[in-house]
Amino acid sequence: MMMIFKQWLLIVAMLVAIVVLLKLLDKRLVKLLDADRYPQMLQWIRLILYSACMLAILALILNVLNVSSESVRFFIGSVMALLGVALFAEWSLLSNLSAGLMLMFTAPVSVGDNIKVLDKDIPLQGRIRSIGLIYTRLISVTGDDYLLPNRMLLQSRLQKISGKPVIEVSLKSVESVVKTLHS
Repeated sequence: MMMIFKQWLLIVAMLVAIVVLLKLLDKRLVKLLDADRYPQMLQWIRLILYSACMLAILALILNVLNVSSESVRFFIGSVMALLGVALFAEWSLLSNLSAGLMLMFTAPVSVGDNIKVLDKDIPLQGRIRSIGLIYTRLISVTGDDYLLPNRMLLQSRLQKISGKPVIEVSLKSVESVVKTLHS
């Protein structure tokens, strides 16, 4: 009876330690990443971090409870095989995911930039509203909202117009402003 109590006490102590470690890592992660610029990236990194911690907790609990490592390896192998088949079926999703990570880390364009897609099939121009792991949201000059797959953005030629909005001003409007200022 005392042995079971010690096992559960050890499990609770490990859980508390991991939760404290997670909180510290989360605070550090928010400081390291520009959370306002890439909120989706922060969200995905948190998900990966929490998932890794949950797997570590599960492994510790199974170890403390003396579950056979052979049966755990068999279960993990089965899950990995299913995951591999599912991800192979979704290669397009994986290519968009890797393109999204490349866009976030290499930053050829960033949120707020005005870009023009120099592709005859997709003649778009607008401001980047957000860059996610799979899609990038673009608001066109006409106000339309587009979700572009990151792979398409990475493979297309892009013209970065500026990081500021483009405002076209005619010469007549400039002259009227000058006249108003001088009067």
